[in-house]
Amino acid sequence: MIEAKKDIMMILKKTVLFILLSFFISYVCSADTNTVQLWQKLEHSIRDAKIPKIEAKKEIQELSEKFRQHLSILDFESASFDKWIFPLAGYDHGAIDKKGFIIKGYNFFDGNKHGGHPAYDIYIKDKNQDMLDDKTKKPVETRSISSGMVISINTGWKRKSGLRGGNYIYIYDDISNYIFYYAHLNNIFVKTGQLVKAGDIIATLGRSGKNAFPRRSPTHLHLMVLDAKTMQPVDILKRLEKLNN
Repeated sequence: MIEAKKDIMMILKKTVLFILLSFFISYVCSADTNTVQLWQKLEHSIRDAKIPKIEAKKEIQELSEKFRQHLSILDFESASFDKWIFPLAGYDHGAIDKKGFIIKGYNFFDGNKHGGHPAYDIYIKDKNQDMLDDKTKKPVETRSISSGMVISINTGWKRKSGLRGGNYIYIYDDISNYIFYYAHLNNIFVKTGQLVKAGDIIATLGRSGKNAFPRRSPTHLHLMVLDAKTMQPVDILKRLEKLNN
């Protein structure tokens, strides 16, 4: 009888702990979802010049710190620098326009009207501009360089839109505290709040975007990396050159 009571108490304790853990995880995930929704709304407001820069800077710093805290609580399996993956399947650093990184004139908080080009364009072999690789005749997969959380996306780009990035994705990586921006995409396979690992397929490359769509522009991925604390561009060319495909 005593042993039976001990077993029952043990089961009850485990049940209570399981319930508490479930509530905790639910709370954390809910906090993640709310933070992501706020960040995407803020990013779109900055992009469309609907919020004062001073206010935007303050809000974005607070939200970025929350991402780091939430991912730490979830004990998410983040990828260190040595586990990063090249962003385009079937390509390597030889496809990078290494002279295209121009930081002068850029300010994230200028939104869609920013200057400069603090990013690297990675070109694919697509002579007829059908968004298919000339050799494989298939769409080129865009992959997440690092692990992280999808914090903003844009889909449904239209030709008459003045949006420069077209269909794009922002992913936050808590290890580096970087925000990765992948632009000129076609189909997007992730959603905001989703956790991704290095090498996960997040989209197919396209020609969306005001300046990427015209025939004068070769099909390419526009890759920009920002420091999440300052929203200043980070030059990761040396790291890109060492990444495995």
